[in-house]
Amino acid sequence: MGCEVTVHNVLPTKDHATSADVMDNALRTIHESHPDLTPVSPAFKLKDTPSLCSIKLRGDVTSMDTQPRPDLLGPWIQLLRDYNPEWEVDWACAAPNKDKRLWIMLKGIEGRIEKPMVDVAKVEVQKLGLRCTGGFTMPFSSTVVLNMASLRDARALKDRKTVKIPKLGKNPLEIDQFPVVQPEWAFELIITGLDHYDSSMKFTLDEYFSRNYTSDGSTLWYRSRIVNESYYCFVMKDWTATAQVLQDKDRFETMCSLTTPNLGFPRLIYDVNTAGAWNDSIARKLKSAATSVSGNMNDFSSQINSLRREVE
Repeated sequence: MGCEVTVHNVLPTKDHATSADVMDNALRTIHESHPDLTPVSPAFKLKDTPSLCSIKLRGDVTSMDTQPRPDLLGPWIQLLRDYNPEWEVDWACAAPNKDKRLWIMLKGIEGRIEKPMVDVAKVEVQKLGLRCTGGFTMPFSSTVVLNMASLRDARALKDRKTVKIPKLGKNPLEIDQFPVVQPEWAFELIITGLDHYDSSMKFTLDEYFSRNYTSDGSTLWYRSRIVNESYYCFVMKDWTATAQVLQDKDRFETMCSLTTPNLGFPRLIYDVNTAGAWNDSIARKLKSAATSVSGNMNDFSSQINSLRREVE
């Protein structure tokens, strides 16, 4: 669900042979200095990416409460950052195997895209001193995606901007990173499609959620922000209100259907980062294209081809 914290760049030291040993020592040291903290448990869920650790409240704690408790987990974030400034500690932005901050795209590959190209790219990147655990291909966009071993390695490769791999093309390959929105709270929500509208859309959405979700005369909407001019991200005051917003998908879509059809319905940032931010807008545009055809198949074909280019 996303009520966990991720710690990137956890690496063995001369005193601790494994990343797990490093994290166990860190959690023990922090808890000894702050005994009032709620106990947590770490997990290195990806065996081939031992630098990524997930932190959750301990099972015996979560079993005592039917509601998620990010308020009990949150204090660990700053304490872990202070413990080791080289660690990057944040609310989980996606499922561990879908943390696209570790995925780096190599674009502009020439010729037919085949799986062995992943190994070719991996070898060349490792020659640069950067660790990579695998990857996959995106044939329709002439791209190979590498899964880097750590966030530090991913950023170092991205900062190069291009890389020359003769076996994959005569020209340097463009380096890019998958778009990811980092949540500022465990259950921060997101609405896509703001780039289709002007800046007043933020105030429209602020008003909608603050007015429609209240308790005893007080709003349950807490705050909002705009990310990359395309995403409206917002936080409700508690999990119950957040769950209600998620359940009210049809109500929100009805509100948008006539005047703002390009807006996606509210979802957790965690889920969007895990599944992909464009799924909802694709379905919405297909539905819109189908209903506007009115028997003109040439127009329908044109819209589908345009949509296919956008997806690629």
